[in-house]
Amino acid sequence: IPLVVIEGKNPLQPGATLEAAYVRVGDHIGEVPELFKYAQIGVAYDREEAEYFTVSPEGAGVRHVWRADGGEAGLAAVVEMFEPQRLLELVRWFIFPREGEKSGKVVARYMQYKAVKEIVRVVNERRAGKSEAKQGLIWHWQGSGKTLTMAFAANWLYHLLGNPTIFFVLDRKELQEQLARELSKVWGEGKAKVHWEEVRSVKGLLEVLKAENYRGRRGIFITLIQKFQPSRFLEEGVVRQLRDLGGETIATRQDVVVFADEAHRTQYGSLAATMREVLKEAFYFAFTGTPIAKTGRDTYRVFGTPGHPYLHRYFIEDSIRDGFTVPITYKPRLVDLPSDLSEAVEEFLSRQEIEELSEEEEAKISRRLSKARVILESEAVISKVAADAAKHFREQVEPYGFKAMVVATSRLACVRFKKELEQLLPPGWVEVVISSGQTGPHEVIEFWRRLRASYRYKDDETIQKDIVKQFKTRDKPKILVVTDMLLTGFDAPVLQVMYLVKLMKGHRLLQAVARTNRPYPGKEYGVIVDYVGVLREMRKALVEYFVEPADVQDAITQWDKVVKEFNQQMKALLSLVGEPRLEGDVWRTVHQIVLQLCQDGKEGEFIKDFKHLLRLYALLGPHPKRVEWVQHMDWLKNIYTHLCKVIGAVSAPDEGVTEQILDTIRKNIKEVGLQELPASEINSELLCAWASRSTSKREKAANLLFALRRFIYVEQKGNRESNIAYEPIAEKLARLIKEWREHVRNYKEIYEEAKLLWERVKDIRRMQRQKDLTPMQLIVFSHLQNSDLLRSSTSDVLGLAKSLGEEIEANLRPGWVRLDTERAKVRRAIRRHLRRAKQKLGIGLDEIERLEGGLFASLENAFYEGAG
Repeated sequence: IPLVVIEGKNPLQPGATLEAAYVRVGDHIGEVPELFKYAQIGVAYDREEAEYFTVSPEGAGVRHVWRADGGEAGLAAVVEMFEPQRLLELVRWFIFPREGEKSGKVVARYMQYKAVKEIVRVVNERRAGKSEAKQGLIWHWQGSGKTLTMAFAANWLYHLLGNPTIFFVLDRKELQEQLARELSKVWGEGKAKVHWEEVRSVKGLLEVLKAENYRGRRGIFITLIQKFQPSRFLEEGVVRQLRDLGGETIATRQDVVVFADEAHRTQYGSLAATMREVLKEAFYFAFTGTPIAKTGRDTYRVFGTPGHPYLHRYFIEDSIRDGFTVPITYKPRLVDLPSDLSEAVEEFLSRQEIEELSEEEEAKISRRLSKARVILESEAVISKVAADAAKHFREQVEPYGFKAMVVATSRLACVRFKKELEQLLPPGWVEVVISSGQTGPHEVIEFWRRLRASYRYKDDETIQKDIVKQFKTRDKPKILVVTDMLLTGFDAPVLQVMYLVKLMKGHRLLQAVARTNRPYPGKEYGVIVDYVGVLREMRKALVEYFVEPADVQDAITQWDKVVKEFNQQMKALLSLVGEPRLEGDVWRTVHQIVLQLCQDGKEGEFIKDFKHLLRLYALLGPHPKRVEWVQHMDWLKNIYTHLCKVIGAVSAPDEGVTEQILDTIRKNIKEVGLQELPASEINSELLCAWASRSTSKREKAANLLFALRRFIYVEQKGNRESNIAYEPIAEKLARLIKEWREHVRNYKEIYEEAKLLWERVKDIRRMQRQKDLTPMQLIVFSHLQNSDLLRSSTSDVLGLAKSLGEEIEANLRPGWVRLDTERAKVRRAIRRHLRRAKQKLGIGLDEIERLEGGLFASLENAFYEGAG
């Protein structure tokens, strides 16, 4: 019984891509679901690249890239991944059932696996007396799956330590709720053999700690660090009791683990001190995408060890390289705002971070910055920004299926933004997510009154959750307006653009803008439109929070980088296909270019790079480069569409976005007065006709080869039995295409052999029509007719083929060829049928046995080939 199912594609075959290999695994699941009751991991590869994913009878999961210890990816890295010890660890500790996944399961990414291994190493070394270290920092960038990393680690340690006490400690209620939701997907009822619960009050936490005479309750607990209130713990005498009791207590146990998630502000003060006093011998592991390196607020000092500031690092450049997040770019967009605002921004950037001060100090600085807040709350400023943002959203975001977020300076500003935007955009497009309360500006109170009424007076928290859920899962709303809520811990991959109208800096700024970095089909970048100018001095706003200045270089890129990348990508593609050639028979020219791409094995590279260029083109918006390059985009678009039709490219998840951007190019062509070429209609008959008219031997051979390929793999797609009938031709065709691409045979010889294959295709189609045969009956008839064992008339053979074909079809079930019991059933059906016809055929048992074996082998081979 296999644990891993691997599907490889020959890169020399046109259209043989990773996508095609992945789709084929999905086909296998539909054909042989029983096989995938036990298989855990699938792999798709095409020699250069390899991806892995979970598999189950429900389907194939999300694809990931595995990297070896040296950072290499590809098939060699996957081989390393499946070393016996690592494979057993992955299957035992790193695959969870999970709601919402296509396969019903989730598997660890390589950085999650390696981070957890480091955590387990620290625990094992301390328990073995090899080290005193009992803490560590996991520095993983936003969107890299820290929640699942913690779940993988907790699951392993729960069993390794033998029923320990594990705390997930957070510092915000919404993060606690988010973590609980995520864990319920993987540790819900019946999904994992661990006990876990949320601790929502100080009283509840004290009960956990005091259980079993202060030895503590066993299990996994999610709580807020605010529940470690010094005054309540002092009042309850918890610390004193732990000191006086002696023996084993929650303070002395070495099987207590604390996972702290993104708790920048609260891991350095009295709350954290109380926690560490009560859980004195616990292991402490912090998870963050934005560690702080400031005096008194040093994540590395608190959670690192001498010489090892972190256990595992996976930062921006790693995440972007692996496709777990997309790069973030910013566009300064100062729309004639008051000069006083620029002065306030400079003052803000030069001051100490507000969130690190006491409430009194924060109030003083807030008063100094109130001038900026008043400006950003003013209706005049909001009106200008809203008009600009609405125009940008309608032209450059919404047409491509993405959504946006406005980050305003206050709750009042949020309400005013909604009012302005609703006048500029269709109904239902804009919603506000802000905290409620009975106090505040009248406009805010009135907003909540109307909102509650529209939701039939649901409680405020339910209303907010409903709005967020609709943003993530429905067409509307398309824009959320926020000020503090949703700026951390909020994941909505469809969110591409953030309109920033609030003073922010440091790790808060980095965490906020990271809301736009989740991958989504067609999403090349997350975009920050900066209306206040805080990103003009990005390094000044960010660099003081990191150990190495280089760590922020890729955090947010300037808009010029997008333009530069577009130029580079355009030039790279033109180097493959040449400058536009619009004179004469353009489609003939395009077709020759497509054939050359296929012969050079560059068709996959072209499709991938052109899609990348398309998404950059969409990002450029009204930039002059769009006009400058529109003719070139049209030229490349024509090559792309023709190439996809010729090779029958497999549809990718971003196909819808690709078509939307292609429509934009068509509009741009008309706007600049260019004539668009009519769409090319490609089918096998047309390619065959082109082959007969071609004067070039190379082109004649290529056209006929691709006519055959298109007929078998595109025009017969979905008709599995028809594909099986053409399998012998498909095998020879694959060899001919390989010889054509590698220039190892005379083009004329390839053409002549391809002509014979095309004649065979026509014979099969004619025979099916004339003799009224199903594809299965045709397979049987072809085998019987070609056998030297039969001396019967053609009519007798035809009658036998029809009846035997029907019986075989009645005994087939999906995936039969891979199941011994099903194969035996099919073979028995063939044997029984042939023996019944023995006398009519005029042959003995020996001939029957040989005929049965040959027919079954032919059938088996056809289905095996069809399954690959």
